[in-house]
Amino acid sequence: MTAYINEEILCEAYTKLNIDIFHDKKRLAQLEKELIGFFTERAKFYIGDDVKIRIEFEEGSLITKLKVVGSAAVLVASAIAEYGSFRGGVSQIADDAATLAQSANMEVTFRTRAASCDRISSERRKGIFGRVADLIGRLDNIHADLANSRIPTSPAAVKKFNSITDTLLEWEHSSDKFFGKLTDEPTISCLSAGLLEELEKLPKAAPWSGELTGDSFRNAVANSTATLGSDVSGSAARYEAAIREVKKGMRRRVEPYKVKRT
Repeated sequence: MTAYINEEILCEAYTKLNIDIFHDKKRLAQLEKELIGFFTERAKFYIGDDVKIRIEFEEGSLITKLKVVGSAAVLVASAIAEYGSFRGGVSQIADDAATLAQSANMEVTFRTRAASCDRISSERRKGIFGRVADLIGRLDNIHADLANSRIPTSPAAVKKFNSITDTLLEWEHSSDKFFGKLTDEPTISCLSAGLLEELEKLPKAAPWSGELTGDSFRNAVANSTATLGSDVSGSAARYEAAIREVKKGMRRRVEPYKVKRT
C-alpha cells in the first residue's frame, strides 16, 4: 500500500489490456483526459471532495492504474458523524471504494474499446479502508470463535482453542504490517483508536476460565490424559496474555497522538 505525504490510497483500480497504444502519445493523452473526468466526478461523489486523482500508464500491452488519494483521517471523522460508528463508517467507505474501482475498470475497457479476448486482467485493489475493513472482519471471526468455545476436555479441544489465540497473534502481525506503511499521524491515531475499540470487545480471559475449578472439569481431567489439566490452564493463560499484549500494542499507537493534542 503506497502512501503519499499525509495522504493514503483510498481507492485503486488496475487493468491490463492487450492493446498497443502506450507509445501513441496522442491517444494516451486523450484516454487520460477522459478517465480523469470520469474518475474525478465519481470519486468526489462516492468518497469526498477533498481527494486527488492519480492515473498511471505502464508498458506491457497497456497497464492502467487509477488511484484516489487523500486524508483517511478526514474521511473517518466525517464517516463516523454520518454512520454513527467507526465500524459503520469504514464499512461504507470500503464498499464505495470497491464500487468506484469496479466502475473505473469498466470505463478503461469501454474507452479503449478493448475486445473481450484482449482483456487480460482487472483488479479492484484494496485501499486503506478495505484493509481496515478486513482487520475488523477478522476480529469479528475471532470474537465468534471465542463466544462459541467451551472448556476443552480433550487434547484436540485444547489444540482447537490454541488455534484461536494463534489467529489473534496473526491478526496482530497483520495490523503491525499495516500501520508500518502509514506515515500520517492523524490517520494512525484515528485508525488505531477505532481498531482498539473493536479489540476491546474481545474478552480479557477465555470465556470458560471460570469453570477451571468446577467439579465438571475436574471429573473430565480425571478421566483424560495426565497433562490435560495443565494444558487447559496453559491455554487459557496464553490467550489472556496474548489479548492483553495485543490491546496494549494498539494503545501505544493511540497514546502519543493523544499527548500531542493536549
